Amino acid sequence: MTTYLASLMVEVPVTLAATVAALAWVRVMRRERTRDVLAFGGAAALAVFTKGNALLLALVPLLAIVVARRWRLLRLPALWGTAAGVAAATGWW
Repeated sequence: MTTYLASLMVEVPVTLAATVAALAWVRVMRRERTRDVLAFGGAAALAVFTKGNALLLALVPLLAIVVARRWRLLRLPALWGTAAGVAAATGWW
């Protein structure tokens, strides 16, 4: 039985999901709303499910918070809940 997964071009869907995740994180930085954090988590999880190297999206919030010095974002409960949810959902992947 031959698997054709290696021949699929998953770069386009993973790029789309990663772009949506990055744009959602921009909204988090501007508005600090729970729904934007959840949108980032959902898009990041979708990207990871599409292709494993999208795990690098986990660096986006960390680097953005450090560079912008927006330490108060670390106090958002939605940020930690979403991080735990995405890690639990994609950790086995």
